[in-house]
Amino acid sequence: MVSTHRNREDGRLTKTKLLHRVSHRTHVDIATVRAVYSALIDEIIETVRSGGSVMLTGFGRFYRLHKHGHAVQFTKSGSGRVPDYDVLKFSASLTLNRSLTASDDHGEDVDE
Repeated sequence: MVSTHRNREDGRLTKTKLLHRVSHRTHVDIATVRAVYSALIDEIIETVRSGGSVMLTGFGRFYRLHKHGHAVQFTKSGSGRVPDYDVLKFSASLTLNRSLTASDDHGEDVDE
């Protein structure tokens, strides 16, 4: 039997931890890193909201995807309808996807 159970917190990098790592790696104070992070996220959201997409070469693309409304059965009233809506999507680049496989040097836990 193959066990792939992992504590989900083990591999999780929170925003706070990410910003501290970037600060340490770049030798830039944490306040500046936070400001740049905030501006970067705001630019991505504003660009996508206005109908554009953001391409980060070697990383991926952020874009807006329209979803059509649909009927739902499990609501307080028993049934209903979700209206049309838009979602922010991310598509990883081929370069990034390949780098994940190439640098994956840790295996799954296997119980037999």
